[in-house]
Amino acid sequence: MMYGNSTAITRFTIMKKIILLLIICCFTKIYANETAEQPKIINIYNNPQFANNNQHDIKLYQDQDLDSRNTNQNKVHNVNMNQLMATITLSIHAWFKQQFIYIKSIDPQKYKDHIRTFLRTHKYALILYSLASGYAATSIKLILDNHYLNRSDLWAIWKQDVSFEQLCNTSQHALGKELLFEIQRRYISQANLTDFISPLIAFMNAIDYELKRIKKYLTITKWIERFHLMIIFPTNGQKIKKAEHLLQRLLFVKHIFLSWAAEYNITHKQPIKRWTLH
Repeated sequence: MMYGNSTAITRFTIMKKIILLLIICCFTKIYANETAEQPKIINIYNNPQFANNNQHDIKLYQDQDLDSRNTNQNKVHNVNMNQLMATITLSIHAWFKQQFIYIKSIDPQKYKDHIRTFLRTHKYALILYSLASGYAATSIKLILDNHYLNRSDLWAIWKQDVSFEQLCNTSQHALGKELLFEIQRRYISQANLTDFISPLIAFMNAIDYELKRIKKYLTITKWIERFHLMIIFPTNGQKIKKAEHLLQRLLFVKHIFLSWAAEYNITHKQPIKRWTLH
């Protein structure tokens, strides 16, 4: 710990030196601009050489003298800026060089030994924290999925007043028409009532998302059931059977839509996004 503190102090000292150097350079630049030698202003009215010149010549000379002073000030400013940039560049280069030398001097074995010692000393606490974190994450996931599977707008519970056996015995052509009507009813846009494709795309996305959630829920619960951990997690056999039943009905709804889409493609010769049963 002392070694780490001394390293942090060393780096902080280096940064303080760089900041102090930048401040000194800035004050040097300001002082140089203020104390730069100003060009001597010539009093042309007392100069015999210009005694007989007209007013136009006097004005021209004053403009030339002003341009000369501005040029000299710009030269001084450019020199100071170049010196400042050179100083900053050298300082940064020296700092990086020093850090590179420090990194090369580090002995990795020291850190490896420290990590081994830490793991050996706190292994039971780390195992406990890992188990607690895994349990909390899994429990939260199961609670959220249980809440999701109880929603009333799932496509898996479409025509829930009809048993799955009765659905299978119903004409798929008739079910396809009913499903299409329900899709348009749920997803039709009031701003564009003639939009026929957007509700179908929304339906596909909703079906895919439901399948993903149900399958993930069943995967987690199957592992919990395999290791006989049902008693400590917020799930049970009844909830698992419900999820399996929802998955079965959802796949059937997807099959109905695919059958309708295939018939639509043949009739209208206009392809719709295809799916494959998972």
